Amino acid sequence: MPKGFTDEQKELIRGKLLEAGKELFGRYGFKKAGIDEVVRLAGISKGTFYLFFSSKEIFFMEVLENIENQVRDDMVRLMREEKLTPAKRLKTFMLKFLDFMERNPVMSQIRHRDMDAVMLHLPRERLEKHIDRDMDFMRNFILNIPEATGRIRGIKQEALTGFFLFFVYIFQHKNDIGPAEYRAGTRLLIDMAADYFFGTPDKA
Repeated sequence: MPKGFTDEQKELIRGKLLEAGKELFGRYGFKKAGIDEVVRLAGISKGTFYLFFSSKEIFFMEVLENIENQVRDDMVRLMREEKLTPAKRLKTFMLKFLDFMERNPVMSQIRHRDMDAVMLHLPRERLEKHIDRDMDFMRNFILNIPEATGRIRGIKQEALTGFFLFFVYIFQHKNDIGPAEYRAGTRLLIDMAADYFFGTPDKA
């Protein structure tokens, strides 16, 4: 943790850097957004930036996780929505997740090549921590859906992880697939998965 700053100053500086990162990564993508532009927009010195973040890749992951936290409250509320069947909750969760990725400027900029560049310079344990954090949240969402029935309880953890990672990777290639085909295909797969996981088709 950076020394020489009060806790309030640390929180303020980190907040300014993360907001600048969201704007610039959302505008230019990972590769084209530079640290010089980030610190200029945030009004923070470059030396101070490196007191908080050891690399551009670490900073990018912090920006991503900050963005993800903004949508999790909405997702958690779905766990408590008693009017929705288990299958409908899963469908709503997945559609909200994909819609969020498309609409958020930073998430929508992410392509497979960008993540390759990030992973190349990111410590393996940092990447694994990020993936585990995301996958734990998604697995817990499904496994804690009230009244969950059907096959879901018998599905292995690695299968659920693969299921969610599949949608992340498909999203990164959506332009290669084609916008119309991507949307229609992902929605079909979500419908099929919900019906399989929870045993009975959901007509809602």
